[in-house]
Formats: sequence, structure tokens, C-alpha cells
Amino acid sequence: MEASSRPTQHYLLLDGLRGVAALLVLAFHLFEAVAFAAGRSEQDMFHGFLAVDFFLILSGFVMAYAYDARWQSMSVGSFFRRRLVRLHPMVVAGVVFGVIVFVAQGAVRWDGTPMSWTTIVASLLFALFLLPSPLMLDVRGNTEMFPLNGPHWSLFFEYLFNILYALLLRRFSTRGLLIWVVGAAAALLAYALFGPEGTIGCGWSSSPTNMLGGFLRVASPSCHCGRLALCHLCNLVGSAAFSAIVGRGQCILSVFLHLSSVSAHCMVWCTRGKEFQQTANFSC
Repeated sequence: MEASSRPTQHYLLLDGLRGVAALLVLAFHLFEAVAFAAGRSEQDMFHGFLAVDFFLILSGFVMAYAYDARWQSMSVGSFFRRRLVRLHPMVVAGVVFGVIVFVAQGAVRWDGTPMSWTTIVASLLFALFLLPSPLMLDVRGNTEMFPLNGPHWSLFFEYLFNILYALLLRRFSTRGLLIWVVGAAAALLAYALFGPEGTIGCGWSSSPTNMLGGFLRVASPSCHCGRLALCHLCNLVGSAAFSAIVGRGQCILSVFLHLSSVSAHCMVWCTRGKEFQQTANFSC
């Protein structure tokens, strides 16, 4: 991609899209909590987790836009330092807040089993370094990868995507990236159709199959179709015209990518069968 001369700037509209997606994820978990308290197996906003996939699409787009042009003067180590400085303070803040809330609520699991301070501290140390907690340190009893702050699972896979991007994916041509995206999408489709979850709303649990689904969710078009779209635009119109296109058309591009993701996942649900339709409260 001819990106060496492409200027970069901050686009407030992308922040707005990110904020809307964040509110959708928040609403999804609030409805989830309401359904859990009411003893219902499904909630009223089941498909809200697709906002996470939009986050990943946007992340791939922004990652390529911000860093693809810098690799001639930036080392892999420098890239990792930049990403740690940008991302890890949020990890630490979230974990500290999470452990405070957990202790204030009585330091017990969902079923009321009290947790020892040794287990809590060990779980805290794993979380501070963004390492998935083993089942013995699952202080909430819900098999979460990060029981002290459940949403950290998406940051964990974001870190993996950063590593893959720096070591491998940034070297791909547009055609190579397209092959990666198509292959990973096929793997995610197979997981959704034949895997134990029956959905792509996975990645949050420490179970091996759920973690596999989370990895496929990031390796699929989620992260990389954003970068692929950027590569295609730059190759199509050239670097000089790119800034104007993004400035005027980024909303259309982002909405198109989001609707494409939603359409693909809805097609997966439609082929899942009546059993999953009842679970998801979704009619095809």
C-alpha cells in the first residue's frame, strides 16, 4: 500500500461511532443482568454483542491508518511500547475497579461461595498482566477469562491482534490479506454452525473451545476487514486523495462494514435451526 505520504489526523466521527458501539455493549449487559435476575434464559437485546465486532472492525481500520505508514522508521519494539502505553492503563484501572467492587459485594461467587484472599490476590495478579485466569482462580464462578473484569477478554484478543499485525499481517499484500480474511471467515462460520456455542458471541470464557471462538472472531473479518478496506481504498484512489475520502465517507464506510458483519452473522443464525432460534429469541 502506498501509504508513506499519507497524512494522518484524528477523526472525531470515528470516536462517535466508537461511543455508540460502547453504549450498545453497555445496554446488552444491562439487559443480560435484568434477564438473569428474572430467571429468564434470553434477554431483550441478544444481538448487542455484535457491537464488539464493530469495535474490532474499527480497530483494524484505525490500526492500519495510524501505523502502516510508520514501519520504515518504527521498530516492532517501539510499536509494542506505543500500544502498551495506550492500552494497558485501561487494563490496570479496570482491574482495580473490578476488585474493589467484587470485595464490596462480599467477595463471593454467584452461588454464594466465599473466596479466600489468596485466590482473590492471585486472580488480581493474573488480571493486571492481562493473563487469562485458570479455573481455580475463577472468583465469580462463571468460567470467565477475566472474572474481576469480564470485558477484558476483548482487550486480550486486541493484544493478540496487535502482535499478529506487527509480526505478520502488516507484511501481507492486499491479495494476501483478502485470502486471510476469507479463510478466517470460513473458519468462524464453521465454528458458529458446528461448534458447541452455536453463536459467535464467544471469547469471554476460559474454556478452550470458547477461547478458540474468540480468536477466530478476531482473526476473521472483524479486525482485518477494516484494514483490508483501508488498503483497497488507498490502492484504488491513491494516497493523495485518501484523506478527503475518509473525511467525507468514513461514516458510510463504517456503517457498510457494520451492516456486512450483522448480515453475515444473521445468516449464520438462520441456518442454526429452530433450537437456537428459540434460545436467541430471533426469527429468521
